[in-house]
Amino acid sequence: QILAGVMDKFRDKDPIREKSLNIMSLLIQKHANGISDMLEIVFQRLLQCFRDNNDQLASNCLHQLVQHADPGRLLVVLVRLLSVVDSETSGPLLIKLLTELIKRLGTQALLETLPVYLPQLVEAFNNPDARLRRMVM
Repeated sequence: QILAGVMDKFRDKDPIREKSLNIMSLLIQKHANGISDMLEIVFQRLLQCFRDNNDQLASNCLHQLVQHADPGRLLVVLVRLLSVVDSETSGPLLIKLLTELIKRLGTQALLETLPVYLPQLVEAFNNPDARLRRMVM
């Protein structure tokens, strides 16, 4: 309930949104396991906050989530979002997050999950946004 209340404030004006993102950052750092049940929702809400406001705090929270959350589960979320998001605003951020996440996976896990994310990366080469194509390389 606390998590839902904090995420509802992401849509508010600057001072309230900033405080709620700071609280989210602390929750991610201290209670990453408690967020695991709502990982996809938290990730989507933070991404939406980033897209709507180009908010650096939301971007930082997403990076923290990648550092602290279960990499296998987060990979599924990231790949799903990579296939449906607006490439101009959040595509480059998602590619950066995927790169960070891949670094956290061990070699064996990386090879096992290659079929999950490789098709999305190959598809990104056909994206009209040149910046996104460069990032995929």
